[in-house]
Amino acid sequence: MSAILEPLIEGCCIKTKVRLFPMLLNAMTMIQKKNACVDISSLLEMIHIWICDIYTQKPSKGVKGVPAKLWEEKIKLYGSPALPSSKLDWEIALMKIGDGTIQDTGIQHDNLHYQSKEFAELRRLLQAKPKKQRKVRFKIDPTDISKMYVYDEFNDKYIEAYVVEKEYAMGLNQYSHKVAVKMLRMEGKKINRVSLAYARKKIAEIMEGQGKKTKISTRKKIARMKGVGSDKEIVRSQSETASSAKPTEKKKPKRSSKANVRQNVVQFPQQGNDDDWGVFSAKRY
Repeated sequence: MSAILEPLIEGCCIKTKVRLFPMLLNAMTMIQKKNACVDISSLLEMIHIWICDIYTQKPSKGVKGVPAKLWEEKIKLYGSPALPSSKLDWEIALMKIGDGTIQDTGIQHDNLHYQSKEFAELRRLLQAKPKKQRKVRFKIDPTDISKMYVYDEFNDKYIEAYVVEKEYAMGLNQYSHKVAVKMLRMEGKKINRVSLAYARKKIAEIMEGQGKKTKISTRKKIARMKGVGSDKEIVRSQSETASSAKPTEKKKPKRSSKANVRQNVVQFPQQGNDDDWGVFSAKRY
């Protein structure tokens, strides 16, 4: 962290939200963790500036030269790389990867179905290939699972496919969907359009009932389900709650049956691996 922020403050004179002791500001040697308060958007901006305007402009032992100059030299020799030409292409390139087969109901992924008018022609072309080679690759945005982009290898393009369960999946992120599926499995219910809608509504009601006294780890997961998240805001709101709370007489907690407790608990999925991130085609980023 300090290795990134020090040259930014010293070389670029960027105003950040980092508070430093005077001696540390002069020495530029370290940043005390408890005094750092950089929000995520500012940090990403600083990292971007550091990579483009500082790191690439200085000699690097790893590449044995100045990265920016080496880049220009290689461009002259080999030409520009095949970079995405539009904002949407960039977004698709950074999405998660998956694969599946096109059926009459579309492509099934994570208990949801995705359909497009262009699937009929793509499926017809795939029939000429061996059965084991009829799978298609797709990209999906984990922050919005209402659609996916299926790669059409015959026309070298992406097909935009929308989820069939629109009422359930619109505006939903992948993490929230996994929570809903896990809840249904715990209750022994079949996963379909009706049960998913029920699970989403039930989870929303439970989340609304969670107060500020909920532990930080749970509140982080709830924030992740809502598509927002800031450790700073979570810690701040809890500290404000603790400071404003008045001392009261301790009361014994009321006993509740296991059934009632189970109804008001959201089981969050464990953090999975990131094997589905990356580029699956050298030709189509």
